[in-house]
Amino acid sequence: MSGKGIKQRIKNHLNGYSSFIKNYFQGNGKILIKNKYTYQYIELEDSRKRALLEAYTCGVLCPVYIGLN
Repeated sequence: MSGKGIKQRIKNHLNGYSSFIKNYFQGNGKILIKNKYTYQYIELEDSRKRALLEAYTCGVLCPVYIGLN
């Protein structure tokens, strides 16, 4: 996924246009901004490493996102 694609996906999450936001925050993505959540990024050329890092990060920082409690 390109940098533009990832930026768009994050923007969609923050604006409530994702199934995760709809389910976990009752459709209110603005709560993420209101509570001053932030994000950082690391640029990786290797798409496999990027996908693995993203999955690992989601599992550590937000296990609910991948179905864990």
